[in-house]
Amino acid sequence: MIPGRPLNQDLYSLSQKDIEESGTQRLPRNLLEAIETLRSDDFVRQAMGEQMAESFMAYKVDEWERYHQAVTDWEVQEYLRLY
Repeated sequence: MIPGRPLNQDLYSLSQKDIEESGTQRLPRNLLEAIETLRSDDFVRQAMGEQMAESFMAYKVDEWERYHQAVTDWEVQEYLRLY
């Protein structure tokens, strides 16, 4: 993948519209987005082999699901204070 030309701007100060117009691509925001990006990458499938790529992605999907089954300290503090 070619990284493209440097943008030389503070990306945090740009609107979504500005980012889209610049052609800049965002990195995945979470593991699920990363898995979806990886799933569509032919280079990764070729480099890892189809079976290894599928196995790796299945493991990462399982990791994502297990992560969402855990209750974090933040959730306890945020939601239990309401009751």
